[in-house]
Amino acid sequence: MRPRLRIVGLATVVGLGVAGSAWAQNATTASAEDENAIRKDVEAYSEAYGKGDIEAVGQHWTPDAEYINDEGKITKGRDAIVALFKKGRVARKGYGFKATLQNVRFIKPDVALADGTTTLAAPDGSSESTRFVAVAVKAAGAWRLSRVQDLASSNENEEISPRTRLKQLEWLVGQWEDEGKDAHIQMTCHWAPGNSFLIQEYKIHRPGGEILEISQRVGWDPSNDRLRSWIFDSRGGFSEGVWERKGNQWNVAVMGVLPDGHRASARQAWTFVDNDHFKWQALDRQVDSRPLTDTIVTFRREIPAQAAATEPATRESK
Repeated sequence: MRPRLRIVGLATVVGLGVAGSAWAQNATTASAEDENAIRKDVEAYSEAYGKGDIEAVGQHWTPDAEYINDEGKITKGRDAIVALFKKGRVARKGYGFKATLQNVRFIKPDVALADGTTTLAAPDGSSESTRFVAVAVKAAGAWRLSRVQDLASSNENEEISPRTRLKQLEWLVGQWEDEGKDAHIQMTCHWAPGNSFLIQEYKIHRPGGEILEISQRVGWDPSNDRLRSWIFDSRGGFSEGVWERKGNQWNVAVMGVLPDGHRASARQAWTFVDNDHFKWQALDRQVDSRPLTDTIVTFRREIPAQAAATEPATRESK
């Protein structure tokens, strides 16, 4: 199963609840006013979800509602759905929502079927869309969601290019620098020929003139359905990392061998701050099971000298 931008399905941004107006007597033909009201409520629901008002979102669901994500997991009951959405909203802080309602069909005066597409846009510019189907029912003069199901993409099993998999990290492309007390770090990131890998080249200038060079290649591992990285340094050390995304942060479990043969491990955290800054952390570091201090580095994108009045990058250790 391919990795996804969301914790809960994108149907969380689709709401079809609105105070009902008078129905036509024909159960299969609803008035244009009813359909327009439902479509307007999609926008209101999305706005509430975007603001993080999940309690208000929950009022659009019936007490016994059912939500099914695109992997088939069922969540029953309004309270359980609200709890699920709160968890997803915290992990997706800063994301944008857009719901597009395509069709609405009334099968009874108090039951409507709808389908459409929702899009979740990440702060780094990447986005993902999914289709949904929903059942809305009229109760106590208002429309509420009774059932929503996200649909797996029709091209779920089609091959997706490595570049598409890596697009979530495309914001790293460019030149970066960190000015620290103990070292000056420069990093350049670019696409490899064929656009199947991202290559990062580091130069770490330490006091006394010593320079350590590190090369990292990040690519898609189709056998394990995840991002993977391979790192080599100029002293002979090497390591490998497995990536997992959580919102604006990518956690990397790294294991490697030092030039002297000792084994090392760490958990890296890459956090997107904005287009010109990101934070890199090396946490839970160990060499032969001996703990080392954590390290935090804030990188800034290199800019022309005449515009270098912005704040410098910082480095700190725990």
